[in-house]
Amino acid sequence: MKKNFILGIVTIVTLGWFSVATAEQPKKGDVFFTRTNLKASGGQIYFHNLSANKGFIPVGTQVRVQKVTKAHITIETVTDKATYDMAVFVDKFDKYFVKNVDEIGLNKISHQYRERIKSMKIDYGMTKEEVFISRGCPSFIGRGEKTYAISLENIMQSDIWYYNQGSSRVETRVEFKDGVVSKVGSPSGK
Repeated sequence: MKKNFILGIVTIVTLGWFSVATAEQPKKGDVFFTRTNLKASGGQIYFHNLSANKGFIPVGTQVRVQKVTKAHITIETVTDKATYDMAVFVDKFDKYFVKNVDEIGLNKISHQYRERIKSMKIDYGMTKEEVFISRGCPSFIGRGEKTYAISLENIMQSDIWYYNQGSSRVETRVEFKDGVVSKVGSPSGK
């Protein structure tokens, strides 16, 4: 029993190391595209959507990596050369950026939802991916789990997402049924 337990731990650690080691890590000079609309203000990108902030970087914007540390990245937009800093774990980089703009799937989204995405809105019937593209990463999922250090895959498994207005006030609760928006409202469910 003890031998199987130890073997299981070794396997988990090895697989975890392998997945981190094989994931593409961003490097200075690399070019990516924003996976979502990213909230930005004063040269800072936020890991989740803060609707109180007026500015955002639109989904599909081409960016060049300027600096990378384990928990921080600096990017520059290719078209207007604006520089932004973002606190993000390098292994969670794929929540916000993709190498190929076609990975986002914007051309597969209906015209109606693409128009909603341009203004960071959520609509009934949108898929989880469409909501993520439009509003960005939720602040919390499920029963209050912060999304900062969890993967995109884990976020997509949750059927309840919360978006903050500011740094501590939850503004919107989004519920999904069968992978599409079934309810949008205040956090109290009203």
